[in-house]
Amino acid sequence: PAWRFIPWLALLVLIGLVVLLTIRARTKHLTPDTWSLIPILLGGASNVFDRFNYQGVIDYVNILGFATINLADILIFTGLIFTFIQSYDQRR
Repeated sequence: PAWRFIPWLALLVLIGLVVLLTIRARTKHLTPDTWSLIPILLGGASNVFDRFNYQGVIDYVNILGFATINLADILIFTGLIFTFIQSYDQRR
């Protein structure tokens, strides 16, 4: 099935982000938008690790009995929000 390739695709994207972050760190271009990649990278690494080791994501938290949240996705979402904020500030 096609879903078996999702962890490998996520791993490739994660490797790409690590390479991008490493290049920017070595060339001293660590800007705030680069720093916003770190939570995206950590969340992606957590999801990829879970998918390879447990065949699914396991870091769910139940909040007040009505919402279930994946912690790694919160990190990814936070990184995206920081990226959008940085992008908006740079346009002004």
